[in-house]
This record gives sequence, structure tokens and C-alpha cells, in this order.
Amino acid sequence: MAGKNYGSKSYGKDSNKESLDKLREQLKAKTPEKIYLFQGDEPFLLDYYVGELKKLILNGDNESLNLSIFEKSTNVDDIIDACDTYPVFGERKLVIVKNSGLFYGKSKKSANTSNDDDESVDDETKSEKGAPLRNKSQEALMEYISDIPETTCLVFIENQTDKRLKIYKQVVAHGLSLEFNRSKPAELVPWVIKGMKSLKKTISFEAAQYLVAISEPDMYTLRNEIFKLASYSGERKEITQEDVKLMAIPTIKSVIFDLLDAVAKKETPKALNILN
Repeated sequence: MAGKNYGSKSYGKDSNKESLDKLREQLKAKTPEKIYLFQGDEPFLLDYYVGELKKLILNGDNESLNLSIFEKSTNVDDIIDACDTYPVFGERKLVIVKNSGLFYGKSKKSANTSNDDDESVDDETKSEKGAPLRNKSQEALMEYISDIPETTCLVFIENQTDKRLKIYKQVVAHGLSLEFNRSKPAELVPWVIKGMKSLKKTISFEAAQYLVAISEPDMYTLRNEIFKLASYSGERKEITQEDVKLMAIPTIKSVIFDLLDAVAKKETPKALNILN
């Protein structure tokens, strides 16, 4: 499935939607930020937009000399050194940091809140094992963010962030923060229809809705089901609900739901068939 705007139109908070719209505009205008902070539980969207940045900055070359990738417990000095290195035979370089832990400080209050009490979060963090080092790294990065070269695009991909931390607010002030979370079923149905269309196939709203209902609610799973159904249909253009029932792999949750529904309706043969 190729094409633009894979994500659903709604991402919960208006500010996040505005950030996503801004990212799309930047990709189109070829004017990326110097720093991004990505997070969320939908890896398909995370991978998609990181891929779009790679296309823009590296022409899609994953082996480019202008690509640096760091994972977990990375020394901030190494990240800064990578950012300060000039691009080789190119205009920009891309530095990707995965799960650094720099944007999360455990506290009694939950993360991702709008509380502005930065100091209380930072002070509590200091009492944790390994926290002083994390604070020092956070401070070093905070001081550096405003000095990131124009030739560098720095992307942090985090499992979790605390929006109350000063380092998070520093990123927002100088770059862009986005959350790529799983879409609601109602948002995935048109995405499935669009995906089929990109493969020159058609699927009814009802069939697409059924596919979403019985599948895991993540876009990688649905994409695989779309490819499988398109391949199964061969030269036939239309994907029917019977095709979905025959080929798609239902989740345990959907099987239990169908079983309980059959029992409630006293459809014994159907219930026995589901059990078998």
C-alpha cells in the first residue's frame, strides 16, 4: 500500500492534529524541523512518518552515511557529536534516537498531563536510582536543542513521555512533538477501503467494517490482511464479506463475541461450529 496520509483524520487532541498537519506540510514543502519527538502505540504510523523523513533527507537510503541511529541508554554526548557532524555528499543528516528515556521522569502524578509544575517532577526524579545521571543528560540536551545545526534533523522515538518535564517543553518550543496512537475502528474502515483501492480492488463498507471488527486493531495487521485478501481474489476486483470470513484471522476477542452472540440467540449449530 503506497500513498500519503495513512493516518486517520482524528488523533484525539486538537493540538496533536495540528502538529500532524504541520508535519505533513513540512514534508510536502521539504522543510523539516531540526528536532522531532515521536511517541504512540501505533508502530505503523511511527514507521511511516520516520520513513517519510528518510525519503526527504536521505532519499530513502537506509545505509546512508548521513544516517545515525541510537537505541536506549545512549550517551547524550554521542548524540550531540552525531548532530554536529556535517553531512557527507548531502544537504542534511538524520539522527534517530529510540527509547532514550530522557523524556520521562517517574512521579506520583501520571505522565502526559498538562501540569506546569516542572520542578516537582525533576526533584522527585532525583531520588530514583540512576536519576541523577538522567537529569544531567536531560540538562545537556536542553542546553543543546537551540544549537542544533540547520543541516541536522534529530528525531526521538519514545515509549513514553512526561509533558510536564522542562526537556519536553524545550522540544515543543524548538521543534515538534507528535503522538501516533491506534485509530478507532470507525477511522480504520475508510482506511481499509482506501488500501484496497490502492491495490485496484473494491470492498464494501460492511465488509471493511467486518474486517476491522474481527482483526487486531493495529494498522500493520490490517495491512497484511488487505494484501492477503487482494492476493486471494486474483483477477476478481471485488472483495466480499465471505472472502473476509474465509481468509482473515479473527482475534480471540472476536471469536468469544461471536460465540456469546450465538448462544444468546440460541443458535446452537452456529455456536458449536465456532467452538470447533
